[in-house]
Amino acid sequence: MLRKLAGALAATALLAVAAPAAAASDPQADLFIQWNPTSRPTEVYSYTITCDPDGGTAETDWYMDVWRACDDLRQAGGDLDKLLYQGGAKCPPTTNGALRTRITGTAYGNTISRDEQWPDWTCLRSTYGWLFIY
Repeated sequence: MLRKLAGALAATALLAVAAPAAAASDPQADLFIQWNPTSRPTEVYSYTITCDPDGGTAETDWYMDVWRACDDLRQAGGDLDKLLYQGGAKCPPTTNGALRTRITGTAYGNTISRDEQWPDWTCLRSTYGWLFIY
């Protein structure tokens, strides 16, 4: 009886130690990104980006350097408004742009839900950098 109790306690202790390790492998950023030309609303392209560990379908479907997008997200603390891109001045989204983007998910503790339109790729990329560079 005592041997069974000791075995059960040991198994419980192992589970308690293993549980935090499993949680640590969850991504710190998990984004679902869509874009389409506004002139073709049914032609929607989509991909995912995960960080820590870095990956997602953007790497396989779009040949993106996901690690660069993740580096940007890490430096910004997951706040898309703080992304630093060296390609020029950021420009705001418009109400009648040529491109529509949707970004949803979480990044480093921030819940993200954006649905925006942009005049062109240059403006979009100057704001979101590696999240939209293929």
